[in-house]
Amino acid sequence: MDLLHRAIVNMPPPLLREGGVIAAGFDAALDELRSIATGADRHLLELEERERRRTGITQLKVAYNRVHGYYIELPRSQSERAPLDYQRRQTVKNAERYITPELKQFEDKVLGSRDRALARERELFEGLLDRLIAELAPAQAHGRSARDRRRAREPRRARGEPALRAAGTLRRAGPSHRGRAAPGRRARARRSVRAERPRARPTRAACW
Repeated sequence: MDLLHRAIVNMPPPLLREGGVIAAGFDAALDELRSIATGADRHLLELEERERRRTGITQLKVAYNRVHGYYIELPRSQSERAPLDYQRRQTVKNAERYITPELKQFEDKVLGSRDRALARERELFEGLLDRLIAELAPAQAHGRSARDRRRAREPRRARGEPALRAAGTLRRAGPSHRGRAAPGRRARARRSVRAERPRARPTRAACW
């Protein structure tokens, strides 16, 4: 449980693909990817200020567009003062745009950093599941054993149930059998009474 408390945020989103499930501080690589994605603007401002001090060009600026990515822009009039590690990326009206190895490395990290952060988060989450499954396996095995023991006892109890049901049926059927036998005894009694009655003597008229 301590692992879950450290790894998962208090109120995770309902879907893993939304991100934000793994808590900050649990994985350094994930924290870096998140900070890059959320702190890109701040990093660019810091880089811009550092490059202005380095080159002495106050009009220098660091920016981004979707076509060419990140770049350092110098006025064309100041392009001759560009350091040797500035690689030309684009020429525009009244300006030259460059990229440096540091800026290229930053660009590679930022572009798609959210996708990489989500992939890393999914990888961490699946690793957590594997560890939890391994830790819970003994408890699951114990639960299966207890369930199997209960099932093994159930047939022995069930075998007595048909006999009990049959006995109950016979007890219920007993009165009805006696009820059906009673009319037979009454009929025999009536026949016995009729047999004992004396026969009437034939009259003279009957003899003739």
